[in-house]
Amino acid sequence: MSETPTSKSDVYAPVPPELQAEIERYQSRLYNITEDYQLKRVKRPAKRRTSRSIKHQASSTVAREIQTTYHGVSALVHNEALAEIRKLREGLRQAEAREDALKADNEALKAENETLTTELCESEEACQALDIRWTTLENERRMAARRQGPSRAQTELEGANKTLLDKLSKYQTALDQSNNSVETLLDEADKQSDRFAELKKIIEQYKAMVE
Repeated sequence: MSETPTSKSDVYAPVPPELQAEIERYQSRLYNITEDYQLKRVKRPAKRRTSRSIKHQASSTVAREIQTTYHGVSALVHNEALAEIRKLREGLRQAEAREDALKADNEALKAENETLTTELCESEEACQALDIRWTTLENERRMAARRQGPSRAQTELEGANKTLLDKLSKYQTALDQSNNSVETLLDEADKQSDRFAELKKIIEQYKAMVE
């Protein structure tokens, strides 16, 4: 059996209707048992109790046991219900705490989303401005190229002519140096030829003297 409640209000609380039928059933069964017992009981010489007193006492005892058991079970169920309620309240508190945390995170995400949206709009505006600026500069460059096209070609042609003239000047200088070298070699060859002629004369004279 579960422990019995200590409060008098619990002990003497009214029996609910659903247990009243159970009590009456026990009383009827006890009556039948008592009748059967009285029929089979050996007569005693002293202090014999009547069937009514026995039935009344037994009925009262059974009723008290049933009522005590009911209230004990009720107290146990009540305690379990209180424990379950405490668990549910704790779960509810934790759920509310999680909900508050999720709300805070949601608000933070909303603020961050708004900030990112603003930055994105500003970036798109900046990109559009840069695109417009780039298109403008490209158009200006093309117009300037069309306006300055002939003069640029003339400048390039003059530069090419100057480069060619510089190369021709270098070639002319080298050619002059080469011509000077050739003339020098020819002069040297003439000198060597004259000297050879002189040596030939000397040799002829020497041969004549020897003969």
